[in-house]
Amino acid sequence: MNPDITTIVFFGRTGAGKSALCNQIAGKKIFEEGHRLDSKTDRPLSEIVSWPQDPSKKIRLIDTPGFGDNTNTLTNEQLLSNTLKFLEGLEGGFNIGIFCTNGNKRVDGHDIQELELLSLLLGNNVFRHTFIAVTQTNTLKPQERQKVFDTYPNQMPEILAKHGMSWLGRDQILFADFQMFEEVFLKPMDQIIKTTSLYKPTLPTGVDLNDSESIRLLIMNSAIQAKIQKEQALLEKKRILNEYTQELLSYEHQIQQKSQHTQRLVAEIEQNEVAVRQKVVETEQRRQAIIQEKDQKQASLNQQNIQLEIQIQQVNQALNQKHSNHQDLIIRLKQKEEELLVRRHHHGHHGHHGHHGHHGHHGHHGRHGRHGHHGHHVGRRAEIAQLMQQVEQSRIEYEGQESQSQNEIANLRARIQHIPNELAQIQEQSRRNIELISSELEQKRKAVEERNQDIRRELGKLAQEVAELSTKKNSITQKIQQIQSEIKSIETS
Repeated sequence: MNPDITTIVFFGRTGAGKSALCNQIAGKKIFEEGHRLDSKTDRPLSEIVSWPQDPSKKIRLIDTPGFGDNTNTLTNEQLLSNTLKFLEGLEGGFNIGIFCTNGNKRVDGHDIQELELLSLLLGNNVFRHTFIAVTQTNTLKPQERQKVFDTYPNQMPEILAKHGMSWLGRDQILFADFQMFEEVFLKPMDQIIKTTSLYKPTLPTGVDLNDSESIRLLIMNSAIQAKIQKEQALLEKKRILNEYTQELLSYEHQIQQKSQHTQRLVAEIEQNEVAVRQKVVETEQRRQAIIQEKDQKQASLNQQNIQLEIQIQQVNQALNQKHSNHQDLIIRLKQKEEELLVRRHHHGHHGHHGHHGHHGHHGHHGRHGRHGHHGHHVGRRAEIAQLMQQVEQSRIEYEGQESQSQNEIANLRARIQHIPNELAQIQEQSRRNIELISSELEQKRKAVEERNQDIRRELGKLAQEVAELSTKKNSITQKIQQIQSEIKSIETS
């Protein structure tokens, strides 16, 4: 094989547009094109043409028969036999493999099956030289075409990776859009041609390429092996799914526990705040009670002070009354004594006049007068003596009452003097009690605030932990959805 000629082999199912792409590259019709599932190729066709980007460069285009429904009478095994014998006859192998897939539809199990056959029949290293050509996009509406351009580079590698083919990169996807052919296909292909090397297919050993039955058995054994691998892959995926599900349940359980703990902490903050409000009300009630008790005691002492002053007045009044009575007795005594003196002086004067002026009858009458007046004076003196005794008794009683009153007043004054101290003590005790309950309230507030701050810090930590768990939960949920999609894809492949 001439090393200056780059050999490009086109693979793909019937209707993928292999022949049309070859004709577009050649700039003329070199191969008969099929329509829909009507295959026009039953064996590889080869044609050497000039490379459009460099006419001096020669390329060999090889159009291989596609699989699926076709109008010829050859089976898929016979078509494979023809292709393998043709490729075996290529000296040195080929440079580039182009796998064509119709951009009008999604990649399905038939595309996957043909790619798996390529690996089976030509060796795993064939994918190092293989590129994907998305064909027939020029038949789509502009919006649909752009959607294919945007989604295929991401979707197709993911689809192949799910089936164990992780060789495809974004730079291995080309778009054979005939309306933008040079821009989206020829220019990227030109760079590939310049850097490519020959690949000699590693054809399966122990297989008679002329015997389609031998190829069929190879494919069947491969299918059995693929089925076993599929079952193993399903088991592995389901094992991973179970692990993910358990991990998800663990995250949900942790989130639930932390959410419940969060609710308890929030409720505790509310209870603490209610307790503080109740303590404020209780403290105010106690303060009012203390003030009321203080006022009552002060009022009682003030009333007691008034009563003591009244008692002092009453004692003084009683003593003054006693003194007044005593003075009255003294005055009566003096009056009686003065009366007695006056009478004595008056009777003495008349008695002397009778003795000298009337010696007979008058003298006799004077004697009788003296004797009568003498009895009268004796009665006056007795009355005076009795008054003197009363005065003395009154004096003694007054002095006794005066001493007793002074002692009583002194005691009352002493009690009155203690009242300001008692009032001050009551005031001080009230102040201390109010300070005590105010201090208790402040301590309660401080303790609650410290506890609430601890709770808020714990709530912040819980919120962060819940956020982290939610992130992990979302991540594992996406993984579960991904693995479920992979399981479904494997089951339907």
